[in-house]
Amino acid sequence: MKVVKTNLSMRMRIVFSVTAITTFIVIISSIGFDAYLGSATRATLERSLRGRMERLQIATNQHLIHLASSSSSLVLEPDQSLSQIVTSNDQVIYSTIAAGSRPILARSQLPVKIDGERYLSTVRPGSSNPFLLYLKPISSSSDEIAIVGSSTDKVVDTLDVAKDILIIGGICAVIFASLGAGLLASVVLKPVERMRRQAQDLSNDHSPERLDDPGTGDELAALADTLNSFLIKIEEASQIQRRFIASASHELRTPLAGMRAELDSRWSESPESESEVLLDRIDKRVDRLIYITEGLLKVAQGQNSVIPLELSWCDLEQVVSTSLLSLSHYSKAAQVALVLDVKEAVTCLADSLRISEIVENLTANAIRHSKPGDAVEISLSSEGGNAIIGIRDHGEGFDPALVDQVFEPFVSSGSTNFGLGLSVVKYLVLAHRGSVTVGNHQDGGAHVVVNLPISSADSP
Repeated sequence: MKVVKTNLSMRMRIVFSVTAITTFIVIISSIGFDAYLGSATRATLERSLRGRMERLQIATNQHLIHLASSSSSLVLEPDQSLSQIVTSNDQVIYSTIAAGSRPILARSQLPVKIDGERYLSTVRPGSSNPFLLYLKPISSSSDEIAIVGSSTDKVVDTLDVAKDILIIGGICAVIFASLGAGLLASVVLKPVERMRRQAQDLSNDHSPERLDDPGTGDELAALADTLNSFLIKIEEASQIQRRFIASASHELRTPLAGMRAELDSRWSESPESESEVLLDRIDKRVDRLIYITEGLLKVAQGQNSVIPLELSWCDLEQVVSTSLLSLSHYSKAAQVALVLDVKEAVTCLADSLRISEIVENLTANAIRHSKPGDAVEISLSSEGGNAIIGIRDHGEGFDPALVDQVFEPFVSSGSTNFGLGLSVVKYLVLAHRGSVTVGNHQDGGAHVVVNLPISSADSP
């Protein structure tokens, strides 16, 4: 329900954004269009007045109209246009019927001196809108002023109609834009809603399936690919966790079950003389439990990059020799020889106890996968500022399908279970800023190579 509300909110945001932008565009366009229309209409009216003025001047110069010398002989032309010729003393010597016998403008309303054309606005009785007047001298040597005018009623009416159309059209445009934005948002968000529902179904069913490709080929398809990659990683992490829990439970259950069996046997039928043997067996199983628990702790520390180290300069040959000596009883019981090949003496800045754990884990793993009579070969050398420790056995080697997973806890292949050993090795080597690689030797058997920086400015 929360996601649905989020989608609804997104849809409303899209509609609101489009509506706001459309409203802004309509308002700005209406203001601009109204200004343009008013200017264009006034320019048309001014051109009409100039044309009438030219005709009036031509008719006057060619004596096509009679100019009276007194108001008693005023000529009134039967013309509905507004035209007058006025002298400097406010005497009308020519006028159309529409202009009347009185001056349209008194001399006091005229500029002090008219040496060119002028446009003036005035209010006339019976009209709610001003008249636009165009004034110009009849000639350069005359004080007589010709006046032509026209009502702005049509201009105002045109602007009013345009405003009404703009208002109605703007409202319709905003409404249609909002409806279109809502429809577009629904179409755009439909694949998102479909992906959400599918993701919810996958979450509820814990299904390993993936989200369908929306087929849009755009950012939405890229989002589906990213989410599918994320789901794959989650599934892999979940599988590792389940395998880790199952294997760790199995590993811990074995020594605990053995201890319980030994104790039950001791209390039911073992004679007193066997108490030392019983305690020795319990001691070994407790050591096994401690080893497994410490391994789990190291893996957890390694995953959080917090394995503590006590660094010092140490002779790796001595560290490796001591580690192999501690495994001598194990190798003898398995009838596997341990062969150390020191190509050169190497002194390294490292934690000697952690290096011993690395060597013991890898060597014990090699012994475990060797047959009686085989040998485990350990080599020590240096190259390019790195100490190199190699461990090779002559067993069956690593399963090629699991080479990339052997460092994960409790990885299994058939009857082989790598337990925690290689995982512990990985994190201990990484804590030393080193690297470890596994593979199969060209002559057979597994081959593990550990690279440790001899000394580094960024040593832990």
